[in-house]
Amino acid sequence: MSEKASEDKKSIDATGYVCPYPAMLALDALKKLPAGGVLEVTVDNPPSVENIPHKVESKGYKVEKVDEIGEKLWKITIRKQAE
Repeated sequence: MSEKASEDKKSIDATGYVCPYPAMLALDALKKLPAGGVLEVTVDNPPSVENIPHKVESKGYKVEKVDEIGEKLWKITIRKQAE
């Protein structure tokens, strides 16, 4: 997994991981973001495209979009709501 971060935006590369690890990595990263921060998660595991949005929304985060950026490659953009 690789990470890129700025103060309000973070990206994690969860390619090569299978469920439940991408969702766990996303939730851990979201906890560390400030309110209003954005997390971009890149995954290549098709079940993660459904599991990550379901899991993070159940915890109160907002999935802004899910983009297919390549063959079996997706970027999920999640915003941390104000606390």
